Amino acid sequence: MMKNEYGILDEILTPCLVLDSEGEILYYNYSLVSLFETKERYLKKHSNFFELFKFESKEIMVKFKKCLTENKSIMTGEEKFIGPLTQKERFITVKFVPRGQGRVLITIKDYTIENELQVKYKDKVKRLTDQHDLIVKEHRLLSMGELAAGVAHEINNPMAIIKGNVDVLGKVDLTKKNIIHKKLATISRAVDRVSYIVKGLRTYSRSEDVEKIFNLHDVINEAVHFFMTLYKSHDFEINKQFAESEFLIVGDEIKFQQIFTNLLTNAKDAIEFSKVKEITIETSIQDGVG
Repeated sequence: MMKNEYGILDEILTPCLVLDSEGEILYYNYSLVSLFETKERYLKKHSNFFELFKFESKEIMVKFKKCLTENKSIMTGEEKFIGPLTQKERFITVKFVPRGQGRVLITIKDYTIENELQVKYKDKVKRLTDQHDLIVKEHRLLSMGELAAGVAHEINNPMAIIKGNVDVLGKVDLTKKNIIHKKLATISRAVDRVSYIVKGLRTYSRSEDVEKIFNLHDVINEAVHFFMTLYKSHDFEINKQFAESEFLIVGDEIKFQQIFTNLLTNAKDAIEFSKVKEITIETSIQDGVG
């Protein structure tokens, strides 16, 4: 009787089975055997669906009972269970359909492969993201090494000025205030220059993810000022042709300054042996978009 009544389930690929009100398996199709990677004789020996397939959540039993009491179809969320023979994790959704006389038809959709692919995809994305972050970090360290050479050279000049003026102050007549003030002003300017270079290098080396609204022109000006201070002794010019209005964007201000410093460094290297040593920075805004 059961075979005649539910034999049509063997013709479909969706794993199906029929339970009584106690969860005893009354009928199942061949697709179910394949899905659960079990054997028919094992299913006949262990006839209770909820005991046979050990689901991690108790929610599936609750929805099964609800289907019986309310006599309506109910779909579960994704459920995890351990295969009875393979002991492998599988992920499925279950639909309970009341069939009368205390019977429930169950159809199952298997998401195991999709979940595995999703996990592999996330792992792949994470590896690529980590590799990208490492490349960015290595590039920044390399750029910092190149900047450090310029910093060492540019700091050496004001330090020599400071030392020379300190030596003079050590020998000057303390009553000659004009000379003292002049030398102290020179030292102060040299100290300010060293301070600015160090501040610029610290800004360049920072790694923070802080997004805010800022004026891109201000960031470019700051990068150019730092760059020109760093390479003051080099023979080249930087021309800025900015749009008339403010260039407001949302992003990480520090990272943008690092980007422009890198671009300026690359541009300087590119024109090193050119007759015309000129770098041009141009911004424009069209229809409100930069």
